[in-house]
Amino acid sequence: MDRKTNGYSIKEENDEIPLKRFLLCNSCGKSMRGYIVKSKKLYYYKCCTIGCKNNRSAKWLNGHFKKILGYFNLSAEPSLTKLIREQTVATFNKFAGQQGDEWKVLKDKKKELEKKIMRLEERYINEEIDSELYYRYVKKFKQELDETDKLLAKSSKRGSNLEKCIDLAMDFSTKLAQKWDSCDYVTKQQIQKLIFPEGIFYDRKKDECRTSRINFVFLYVAHLQQVTSKKQRGIPELNLDYASFAGLVAGTGLI
Repeated sequence: MDRKTNGYSIKEENDEIPLKRFLLCNSCGKSMRGYIVKSKKLYYYKCCTIGCKNNRSAKWLNGHFKKILGYFNLSAEPSLTKLIREQTVATFNKFAGQQGDEWKVLKDKKKELEKKIMRLEERYINEEIDSELYYRYVKKFKQELDETDKLLAKSSKRGSNLEKCIDLAMDFSTKLAQKWDSCDYVTKQQIQKLIFPEGIFYDRKKDECRTSRINFVFLYVAHLQQVTSKKQRGIPELNLDYASFAGLVAGTGLI
């Protein structure tokens, strides 16, 4: 078997079909693969499930995806871009303020646990409680303290470097479609999964795409740009009219 050749080879990273395994069949939900028709030298995406018959030209779907990315391109005037940035920071600060209440509760809980441990140690030293009772409760309190510290660290990390993160996302958005078009296969896949974490579904019968989730940072920036520029189109290439598009933003709980 080692000496036998089959006359073909598989190339996992192919720049001609960057959407393979990212595209999902609308009928069965499975990932779509990519292949080439050698006689035509054309690439296609297809679902391998028997009976689905869900396939489409890679050239068409790649172009369609690039149009979708265009809605996340921040192409406003510098003055408008500044306004979008300020509003984004304000909105996220409002969201972070809600998280701040949680942080305060955790901080108070940590102080209370530290007091309990200190009080327990004092009682043990003064022989008010025996060793069995001491070790049972000190273990319990220290476990709770460790869990609280982990939650506090997570909460602090989430709220740090907010403006830096927003600047990075907005800078990325100014040339999103161009970056995707010019980068290699691996980077294309990373961009796709960053913006659409659950992929994009393709329906051959209707010849349309849809998605169940969009990264809320890019979604919010795209929505705010449509509001401020008064070009409220939604994303027709994802079968999202403006009302549906705005509904997704409202669903994030940010505004």
